[in-house]
Amino acid sequence: MLPALPTELLLGVCDLLRRKDILALCRVCQRFNSLFTDVLFRHIVCDEVPLLFRAVESQRLDIVALLLDEYHVDIDCLYAGKTALLLAIDLRYPQAVDLILQYRPDVRYCCDFGGRGPLSLAVISGNAASVERILQSQEIDVNDRCPDGLSALVYALKHREYYALQLLLADARVDVNLADSLGWTPLQAAVLEGDHIAAQMLVRHAGIDINYQSSHNDAPLLLTVKWLHGQQAVLMVDSLLLHSKLDVSISDSNGQTALWHAVNRGDYDLAKLLLRQSHLRLNDPDRYGVTPLARAAESPVLSVLELLLEQRQICINSQSPQIVPPLWSACRAGNSPAVKALLRLRSIQANQKSPTGATPLQVAVHLNHLSIVSLLL
Repeated sequence: MLPALPTELLLGVCDLLRRKDILALCRVCQRFNSLFTDVLFRHIVCDEVPLLFRAVESQRLDIVALLLDEYHVDIDCLYAGKTALLLAIDLRYPQAVDLILQYRPDVRYCCDFGGRGPLSLAVISGNAASVERILQSQEIDVNDRCPDGLSALVYALKHREYYALQLLLADARVDVNLADSLGWTPLQAAVLEGDHIAAQMLVRHAGIDINYQSSHNDAPLLLTVKWLHGQQAVLMVDSLLLHSKLDVSISDSNGQTALWHAVNRGDYDLAKLLLRQSHLRLNDPDRYGVTPLARAAESPVLSVLELLLEQRQICINSQSPQIVPPLWSACRAGNSPAVKALLRLRSIQANQKSPTGATPLQVAVHLNHLSIVSLLL
């Protein structure tokens, strides 16, 4: 019946609705789409909220399409710091996201107050359906970094949005090694978050640089043994070992390997896991000439020392004048149990000097470790 009313009467209805919420008009027109005519749109004066935003809020895609097709409203107009696209993402309305993207909005300048673009906002909000639709757009820069230096990929792992992470990793345009403003790659970010599930997903990606070293020379494996502890560290190392090209003997700027750090912390389980790897160089000294065994000889955790001594390829004596002998290291630390364990080895050289020229006995006497002096004598 309403569509048959004279135009003058319809215009009067529009005047009555002029100062009211345009949402009411949208609801009326859900039944009477014929009311949306050129005459009506010219006479409707809504409040400060743009009509396009009202249509998105009321989930009227037909009105959105009409406004964009026939009335050519500005798709990039801002209201409360948002465009219509960002509003659709915020409302978790993927159908509107899909429709708006078809009209090619200028996504280069489409961001919130924090400078985060549509893809990052969809990821943060856990709106996987919108992420799917946004990734279908060729206009979107999938590697765009927000002012905080983070990309959508890093947001996905930081917010534990694994499905969004999977979608991003499946997109050939995504740079899985893109470092943030601090120099951390997504895989290193996953390590810092202690998220071994995200790490596994990243490690399985064909383009991942498993041995990438940041400005601090901290590769993902080194970062794991420095940053994580206990079972969390073991799970992360297990995840990294899924990659066949993982360098388990990679060292940091001090020449210290993952095994060195595991020994330094007295982490038996982590050291045991690393020692299982066939390509591990377990006698590599750091820049100060300290090998993992020499470091273990200083530690009160005797189980780690015993674990190292069980390895066939372990060097119990210094192989160079620049390398600290394990026995000398134990004597200097006053570690009597370690000294006893080393002296039980037939091939131990009890008088081997350190890089400073001191023997184990000399350093024990100098530091007044009388019990160790007795053992040596």
